[in-house]
Amino acid sequence: MRVRCFLAMIIGVMFTWDAARALQYERVPLDSAQAVVIQAWGPIVPGDAARLTEFFKTMPASDRIIGFVVDSPGGALVEAGHIAGLISELSLSVVVPSDSKCASACFLLFAAAPRKLAGADALIGVHGASEDGKDDLNSMAATTAFARELTQYGVPPAIIGKMAGTVPGRMEWLTPADLQSMGVVIMADAPPEPPSTTEAPVAPPGSPPTTPSIPLQPAVITPPAGSATPEDWGAYGEWIQLASRDNAADAKQFASDIHRHASNVAVFTSDSGWFVVALGPYQRGKADPDRQKLVSSGVIPSDSMIRSGNHFRFLVWGDQPIKAAPEVDAKSAVAMQAARDFFRASSAPGSQLISYLDSIYTPTVTYFGKEMPKADVLADKQTFVERWPERLYTLDPNGLSASCSADGKCTATATVDLRAHSPERKRTSVLTARFSLTFDTSAAPALVAESSEVLRRSIVEGN
Repeated sequence: MRVRCFLAMIIGVMFTWDAARALQYERVPLDSAQAVVIQAWGPIVPGDAARLTEFFKTMPASDRIIGFVVDSPGGALVEAGHIAGLISELSLSVVVPSDSKCASACFLLFAAAPRKLAGADALIGVHGASEDGKDDLNSMAATTAFARELTQYGVPPAIIGKMAGTVPGRMEWLTPADLQSMGVVIMADAPPEPPSTTEAPVAPPGSPPTTPSIPLQPAVITPPAGSATPEDWGAYGEWIQLASRDNAADAKQFASDIHRHASNVAVFTSDSGWFVVALGPYQRGKADPDRQKLVSSGVIPSDSMIRSGNHFRFLVWGDQPIKAAPEVDAKSAVAMQAARDFFRASSAPGSQLISYLDSIYTPTVTYFGKEMPKADVLADKQTFVERWPERLYTLDPNGLSASCSADGKCTATATVDLRAHSPERKRTSVLTARFSLTFDTSAAPALVAESSEVLRRSIVEGN
């Protein structure tokens, strides 16, 4: 594949990985019909694809390999591309079980599968590429190549935009809606057994992911003794999910440890049957700054993520949370999310960006102060993406706001860093701009006006 060859040429460009470990493989029989799955866990490092090929050779000839069960934080991007090619060629399903993750370069393995399954508690995450932790032109080129490969596997433009728009060192966890757009089947394991009076054994570091039953069935949740009535916890605000555990005792112990440093911690049962430890609630859009501070100080895990709370069921530990008063009205929130989607899509390959803009522009657009037909605006955008085929927009999360008028028109203003590169012209433009995007929010958000002001700009020649 041309994209994979291009990736192989970018020496050293990879996602963060631990050279002391590698992806571990295990053959797991499923039934008497010789159906087996391959469990894989750990970081992806150079040589893992060749080891997987050798592992296949050691398996009985009668085995019918039907799937790949993975739990990996990511690793070497080129190596992930080789493994993804094997998954695609063998038409293997990929399963990310509950309480497991497939993040960073691992997402390429997930994307390559013709059938994708994920536990309701599984984490699927994306971000851009880096070179030795640096965010430079080589990593930008790798991110663009990664986006092209994901496109070949049918990943929707909005998800590719999230990947390209998330800087290395951070993670964009895909939402249930994102996964649904990829055709992912969300499954749930059987509910956990009631907590035992004896201490449960702890799995050693590097243990393989739990293999899900085939087929997986939706969990049936019953409230633990003493739990509160189930509520729509998503209506309270947003939450920082810290961890999930398969029994209440471990979850409460984890929450108790966090409670020494934070007062708003609680334990819930979730739709998957696991116990979720969460901080909150927070006003919409206000949780992430707290999450970053707590991660930086070492109070909470680095893979903690923002969740809506819609998958929480019963409160089983902690004080009854107090609803966070919404600071942003509903229409402003819609416009701000539409602006985030706009900049994520703007980092995608040209054809995907134009397709996205065609779907969101109104027939007539006020474009930099001038009324223009949509076709003319798209033509101008096409010229721009041809001039700058590689683009990375990074939105300042503290520089986004919105205001709405009575007619449903909402203007979102945002400060954005843009790095645009032309390999053919060997030229890079680096700028910071203030954008103004006006959306009609009376139905699905539609972009009626666009303008921007360049705050600072520099041109780099010869790259």
